[in-house]
Amino acid sequence: MKSVQFLIVSTFLLTITGCFTPSPLAKLSAANNLKPVVSAVEEFKEKENRVPETLEELVQNTDKKLKLRHDSDVGRVWSISYRPIDESYELEFNHVHYDLTYLDGEEESWSFNPWR
Repeated sequence: MKSVQFLIVSTFLLTITGCFTPSPLAKLSAANNLKPVVSAVEEFKEKENRVPETLEELVQNTDKKLKLRHDSDVGRVWSISYRPIDESYELEFNHVHYDLTYLDGEEESWSFNPWR
């Protein structure tokens, strides 16, 4: 009887843990959405000798089609935020459950939060 209870509890805990563990593909997806924007900022920086003040300025000065957010019928799924910092910049991919931040074109942080 105890082994059956242990098996049920173990299965339940593994199932719950699996639901809230970020997929390795989540970080890859976030990076793939950020990379074209990082590339566009780097091109802008090389051409203008400064970083753009806003994402709008970046979009207006690039030939690339940049996807900066994804919405569904129930609301925003993810968006990209941008913050110039002197001669550098920070780009952040904000998903419903995770964030990926790049500082001056390099990954700075990754976080996962299934409760928000």
